[in-house]
Amino acid sequence: MNDRIRKVISDVLGVPLAAVGDDASPKTIESWDSLRQMSLIVALEAEFDVLFDDAVVTSLQSFGAIESAIAKAAA
Repeated sequence: MNDRIRKVISDVLGVPLAAVGDDASPKTIESWDSLRQMSLIVALEAEFDVLFDDAVVTSLQSFGAIESAIAKAAA
């Protein structure tokens, strides 16, 4: 699952896959802005066949938060 998350983040934010580490967030990836955040959410929902509610969407500001939310949504 982690590799798939990294690939989606890399593709949507236009950064090399190697730039998407466990600490990935808007603080570590310059192109991770509010507009791309929404594109990222849509891409993650499509990739993992999940639907995040609004409360969760606002918390998805790091690789770790995304990983946790996907694991919870898929359970």
